[in-house]
Amino acid sequence: MSNDRTAVEKALDARRIQLGLLWREVLVRADTMAAETLRQVRAHGTKVVGAMSVARVERALELPAGSIARFEAGESLSDVLAGERDAEPPQRAREPTATPERPTRWEERDADGLLVVGRMIGGGPVWARQMVGEDEATARARIDQTLAIAESVFVGLNREANGGPGSTAA
Repeated sequence: MSNDRTAVEKALDARRIQLGLLWREVLVRADTMAAETLRQVRAHGTKVVGAMSVARVERALELPAGSIARFEAGESLSDVLAGERDAEPPQRAREPTATPERPTRWEERDADGLLVVGRMIGGGPVWARQMVGEDEATARARIDQTLAIAESVFVGLNREANGGPGSTAA
């Protein structure tokens, strides 16, 4: 391993290892970011990539917003994470709203202004995030589509595991 890695690269690599992720898994968590973009963030921090790409990497590594800039300023990963633990927890809408058309779900805005929707699927919460531009209806539709896909995958896997119709179990 090279000793000429930047403080940003060292901190991001340490966080990836803490989370037990491979870099390709970080790419997927960063909304299928291009590998070259991730390399640029790792090597150059906020200097050569846009704020949106930086925010995607921070979210993928479960870091507070602004962490990469803080690494560039010399803060350590442990200091950044300690500051997050000391911060006021985000307010979340915890009361479910259920209708026949929509299973139990929760909505919130995260620190980056993303719309975050959670829905109970298979007895547990599943969350989806979407950037909201001028058209909030489109953002909600994309989230609903993502959650519907997650639910159909869960149902299919559950059916197959239990030997139900359409399963490959003997």
